[in-house]
Amino acid sequence: MKHRVAIVGSGPAGFFLADALSKDGEIDVHLFEKLPYPFGLIRYGVAPDHQGTKAVTRVLSRVAKRANVRFFGGVEVGKRVSIEDLLRSYSVVVLATGATVGRKLDFDGANIRPQNTTAFDLVRSINGHPDYAELCLPNQVKSVAVFGGGNVALDCVRLICLPLQTLRTTDASRAFIEWRSKQRVKQVVMVMRGDASSAKFSPDMFSELKRLDGIGLRIEGSPEALSFPHKCNPLSEIFSILSESERENADVDVVLLFGHKPVSFSGRHLRLLDGKGLATGVGADMIVHAVGQTSVPFPGVPFDARDAKIPNRNGWVTGLDRCYTVGWASGSARLAIPDCRSLARHAASEIMGALSQMEPSSMDPSLYEEVESIRHFAWADWERYDSSELELGKRAGACRVKLRSYSPCEELEGMELGNRPSN
Repeated sequence: MKHRVAIVGSGPAGFFLADALSKDGEIDVHLFEKLPYPFGLIRYGVAPDHQGTKAVTRVLSRVAKRANVRFFGGVEVGKRVSIEDLLRSYSVVVLATGATVGRKLDFDGANIRPQNTTAFDLVRSINGHPDYAELCLPNQVKSVAVFGGGNVALDCVRLICLPLQTLRTTDASRAFIEWRSKQRVKQVVMVMRGDASSAKFSPDMFSELKRLDGIGLRIEGSPEALSFPHKCNPLSEIFSILSESERENADVDVVLLFGHKPVSFSGRHLRLLDGKGLATGVGADMIVHAVGQTSVPFPGVPFDARDAKIPNRNGWVTGLDRCYTVGWASGSARLAIPDCRSLARHAASEIMGALSQMEPSSMDPSLYEEVESIRHFAWADWERYDSSELELGKRAGACRVKLRSYSPCEELEGMELGNRPSN
């Protein structure tokens, strides 16, 4: 009898772990995903104009086709099946659920809607995530403020400035493209509390923004905020070149404002303070909070509210036998997709070591059959949808047009699913 491992979440952390574990033909791996569609962060968190990054799904698709791997799409663990059921049916259960909520800065006016949104929500809405398909954004937007100094903040700035003809060729949601087409954005200010030397975005990402047609890019802040104590910082040279070659007559004025923090927002005007406590202000019809994301409690699983993670020791969940966590949910913040691959190798070694000490016959076979019979979106169903999305994209002059239904029971009405219906 083989060992069976259930992985909850089919984003990069879960998929790379499935890859590492399923290379052992004596382990069956089942991926449980709340959405009908796989790939999590890759599908819904990577900017739509970064199709090269999304291409890793081709590698992961080969993993899903292995004989000892199954995909259970549209099955929300905690609702349609409990974590306790999985623990009684599988040798090990892995939680790879990722971040689920975007963070906001706290200041007067930060909750005015729809002008305030998080980058987490915005990027998922742009990518056509079913949970964010109806995200309400303001209209008549001429000026935008983006809080944050990382790559996600730069993504948001770039997507707001990206020429419409370029955006239309991507897999961005048609709803976002329509919204963009109705706005007349003239200024985007990226507000960072730290100085220029503490910027977290990569030089490559900044250069990508700098190359966009139609934008005038400049940096602002006090002399102290724009200084680089360590001249080896790769951004130092880039910013120096930028200050000497400011573009004129641009369609959109993009400002990187260092050394400032927000104190209040009226719905149209953002008040800021610099490092010396001096007040200034900028017009803002829309604010994007790109200051991180966090996890929330998972039903039936311990949760450390202070650190917003599943408490664990070397990945093994505290207080739950045979339960492991990997990726963002485990507290491994700021993970890039390649990092998930290296973490998966470590996690697979831990899990396989534990499996070598277990007897698979101790699992409940009748409950396993019940879990296996849940009506779900199988990998063959996804492949048909994948083909449909690519065909719709071809007709629209885009790389892909995403289907947005949340429930496979609704989306697949009348279709023959690749598994047994539940009783």
